[in-house]
Order: sequence, then C-alpha cells, then structure tokens
Amino acid sequence: MIPRYIEECYPAAVDGTMMQDTKLEIEILPGNALCKECNKVFNLVKNSGICPCCLNKNFDLLSGKEFSIKEIIAF
Repeated sequence: MIPRYIEECYPAAVDGTMMQDTKLEIEILPGNALCKECNKVFNLVKNSGICPCCLNKNFDLLSGKEFSIKEIIAF
C-alpha cells in the first residue's frame, strides 16, 4: 500500500456513504525482517534488504506488509 494513494482516494471512496464525515489516519509500521543466517532482526528499508550484521540477503519478513483498519469513528 502506498499511503499517499490511499489518502487521495479516500474522499471519493466514502463520498455519499455513511462514512463521508469520517477522517482517515494512517499509521506506518516499519518493515522488519529476521535474517536466516544470523537470526538478527533488522529494518529492511534502512538496510536496503541486507542484514547489517552478516550482509546476508536471505530473510523472513516479520512486519511492515500489514494493512488493517484499526478503528472507525463517525462524527
């Protein structure tokens, strides 16, 4: 998901619905990975997808791909 696109589309998506008076807030979570070589957790973006400890590119994604609606509050 690209937050900017969601923000731009939101008004049109909720126009004329019971959600039209709601406010969109986006919380961006860091993309973290677990290195399969040394088992260290690292930030994918800050380290360009390479483990800073052992320079391995083989990892499991732990977080940062989620997309969920946490709460809906009508005004």
